[in-house]
Amino acid sequence: MADADGATTPYAMTLDRIAREIPFAQAFIVTTLPRGGLQVIHERGSDPSWIRSYSREDHLLDIVAWESLRRGMPQRLAGLRGDSPAGIVNVAKRFQAAALSRARITHCLACPVASPLLEGFIGAIELHRNGGAPGFSAEETRQLEEIAGGFSAALDEGRRD
Repeated sequence: MADADGATTPYAMTLDRIAREIPFAQAFIVTTLPRGGLQVIHERGSDPSWIRSYSREDHLLDIVAWESLRRGMPQRLAGLRGDSPAGIVNVAKRFQAAALSRARITHCLACPVASPLLEGFIGAIELHRNGGAPGFSAEETRQLEEIAGGFSAALDEGRRD
């Protein structure tokens, strides 16, 4: 993807790098906005109707992204089902049933990023895998965290220029 001047955006470059290093079925970058909630600002491999549904209401249930933002570290859907508080487990089940199952997604990994769109409003990179694929490994989680850190730094540097 290119911006209006034909240059590749940092969003596209980041998702391209992730695609080379970590297999996924769909990926997107979300940001928090002043009105609350999460908004998809760039995606790869997602069905447009799924993104519309996510933007309308499913983002409120995206406990993987919300917990990643709250804790300031990567989160996996599988990790939120284990020994998490009951409320988080219930929201994870609702997110799986309401949003992920429609796209046959069974594995989800989110990693926080600093201000992907508006300065001061944090966001996340989120990766999904379908049922036949393995869950995200600890090494893939580490790789995504490293990529997300570089993405955040590049955006911050771009704002200062």
